[in-house]
Amino acid sequence: MKQSADIAKLIQMDHVAAGMIKEHINPAELRGLLNIDKSTEEFFEEVTNEQLWEQVERSPPVKIVHLDFETRSRIDLTEVGAHRYAIDSSTEVFMAAVSSSDSDRVYLWINPAFGGDAEKNAMPEKLLASADEIYAHNAPFEQAVTWGVSQRGGVLPFAREPDLASWRCTAALARKAGLPASLEKCGEALNLDAKKDTRGKALIRFFSIPQADGSFNAPQDHPEKWSQFCEYCRQDVRAEKAIHKKLKAFELVGGPLETFKFDLRMNQ
Repeated sequence: MKQSADIAKLIQMDHVAAGMIKEHINPAELRGLLNIDKSTEEFFEEVTNEQLWEQVERSPPVKIVHLDFETRSRIDLTEVGAHRYAIDSSTEVFMAAVSSSDSDRVYLWINPAFGGDAEKNAMPEKLLASADEIYAHNAPFEQAVTWGVSQRGGVLPFAREPDLASWRCTAALARKAGLPASLEKCGEALNLDAKKDTRGKALIRFFSIPQADGSFNAPQDHPEKWSQFCEYCRQDVRAEKAIHKKLKAFELVGGPLETFKFDLRMNQ
């Protein structure tokens, strides 16, 4: 018989299971849902439904944090891809919007090179450090940028690079649900109140892409536009969280989640 610590570990494989109604699922059904391999079959044969759900309820909650980056670079992301973009010496993270799944507040981390304040940056840094799972919309981009900037010793809101297994993607949930993958179009399809800020494309062109003379527009020279850019970043996280809440039934678990993780490992 598996010990309680082993049972808790199994349950941790899928936090969605903890929200299911006890009387509607038995251990064998849960095994199939989680796509757990046959080496644990003895556990499911011996454990009772009551014991299983007792361990679910005792398991510590998974800490979910949502993230969005805004960056700038001299190379074109669409031409070179996320990893080449991330590793380039000109690529910098402007800011990161960060929010816990159990709070409506969205914190903004700003790179000190662009006016970020250590005291204000402390909370988003703390949230990211405490995260078990980090969600982003098109998370492979945030993950690649985190990896690339970290490799170069650049500035990030992370004290250390997160484990690859902690990343999750709301765009992947949208694809699984048969919805548009883009943040804007997915929000429209779901008729969400929290939608992507349509000013974003113009603000990205203004701050994130070099001008005709090769220079960048500096945030301190354009405070009004910079304020709008910061709010755009925050709104992306609000929209991302709304999509995640709406598409909980389409969480990646079992094989699809392992495939997503494998894709991150393969591309790094």
